Amino acid sequence: MTDNLQDWLVRFHQDISRAMAVDELELPTLPEIATALQRLSAKQEPSISELAAIVSQDSVLTAEFLRLTNSPLLGARTKIGTPLQSISRLGLDYSLNYALAVSMEQLFVASSQVLDNLVRNTWRQNQQIARMSQQIAKQTGACSPAQAYLAGSLHQIGVLPMVSYLDQYPELRNNGIYAKKIIDGMQSLVGGHLLAQWRFSPAMQAVPKACTQLYRQESQPLADTVMLAKILSLPDNKRQEIWPSLPLVELWQLPEPNQGWLAELITQAKQ
Repeated sequence: MTDNLQDWLVRFHQDISRAMAVDELELPTLPEIATALQRLSAKQEPSISELAAIVSQDSVLTAEFLRLTNSPLLGARTKIGTPLQSISRLGLDYSLNYALAVSMEQLFVASSQVLDNLVRNTWRQNQQIARMSQQIAKQTGACSPAQAYLAGSLHQIGVLPMVSYLDQYPELRNNGIYAKKIIDGMQSLVGGHLLAQWRFSPAMQAVPKACTQLYRQESQPLADTVMLAKILSLPDNKRQEIWPSLPLVELWQLPEPNQGWLAELITQAKQ
């Protein structure tokens, strides 16, 4: 490899920024099932039966809903066998956002083994942050737990266009260290751009970038929820280094991370 990492970082930042400015960055298409879910969520009064009809068209979504609602976690007394029963149990708001998040998983694939491992690891990280974000929203009331789950699932969505771009360079597609560094440097900016193209709400579009701005003063409840989930998932020493000067601690009157519900979340993240 003739170019060093810094050369690649500069080159990709320039190329991708230019491509976004003129709307020429190649972006993944929103899955058909996700498009149908977005149309439903935009309706004034979506119904459980309408959502069940959409979920029933997709075998993966159906399996995920049945797995979730029949899991010991929810303590179902009788076996649930249809999407309609699942959604009735979970609630419409949560089910819509959960379905949207799950429908995105099919996008997290890549052609080379190195990049494929990277995007699959990203998806797993997203799911952990999504679950933690949901619990944080329940505890703080800062935003809808269902929206928090979706935001956690999408906060690294910018990885997808970046991987497609990296795949054009043989010297990068098989170099996991360089690929991850380049993606980490740009994915938050690209993620907001992608969510805007997919017509998510402004608050959701802001999440990929805002959740990385630890010392931001202005409140953005959805992004703040995801940011807190990310901080709680850090190693203890890194989290302890950040915590005392974190504006969100004072804004939300948070306890020390080794106390109360925060300690429980950290324990769950380590399991």
